[in-house]
Parts: sequence; structure tokens; C-alpha cells
Amino acid sequence: MQKLQVLTAHGWAFVLCFVGKRIETTDDRAKALPRNCPDLAESILAEFEKDFPDQQFRLS
Repeated sequence: MQKLQVLTAHGWAFVLCFVGKRIETTDDRAKALPRNCPDLAESILAEFEKDFPDQQFRLS
């Protein structure tokens, strides 16, 4: 299943969630978005790209 990642100062990290305008990351692939709905991965990626235009995201 593809998981959402964000580029940080330390490299690519899995996205756990976001709180306000802050993205929380995790090293645990199982906890990364999307958790239970793999068919929503593209939609989640598009929403994060829209909400956080200064960040780089990918599905991996």
C-alpha cells in the first residue's frame, strides 16, 4: 500500500497527521496515511499539496 511522505530537512518522512498547519511525521510506515483506505491515497496527496503548497509530498 502506498503511504504519504513529506520532504523534511532530514529526508523523506511518513505523514502521521496534521494539526492546524503543522504536519506530524513518523518513522512507522504502518501508522502513516492512509491507514485503512488505500484507494484514498491520491485524494489525500492532492489535499496535502493544496493545503501545504510550500511542502513537497509523494506516495511511496
